[in-house]
Amino acid sequence: AIGLAVAVRAGRTARTLVPLACAATAALPYLFTIEYAAPRFLQPAYALLAIPVADALWHLVRTPAGRWRPWPAALVAVALAGHLAVQLTVLVHTVDRNTDSRRDWARTAATLHRLGVRPPCLLT
Repeated sequence: AIGLAVAVRAGRTARTLVPLACAATAALPYLFTIEYAAPRFLQPAYALLAIPVADALWHLVRTPAGRWRPWPAALVAVALAGHLAVQLTVLVHTVDRNTDSRRDWARTAATLHRLGVRPPCLLT
């Protein structure tokens, strides 16, 4: 909403409204027709929403004359750093879980191989 308000004030409503409308039309079917949560379905909407959000953040940290606003710039920087820290934590957790899972499957395959099971085989 802030990104749209900034765009309207700057006279670039259409260039901001198009990504917002596309994001809404991409997200609405997944939000209301799929019964389970799958964030990958919303990634196109997130990418489209990044455009007006970036515009709004840029407007918050700069004055109309082009100078930096120290406090808002610091708050935006801290928020972005916090977001990156959360994303890194999720990434590390996911990689660790996948590594453990791969190790378990390798151990299972080695045991089956010792017992004489040979490809092609399917484990379920």
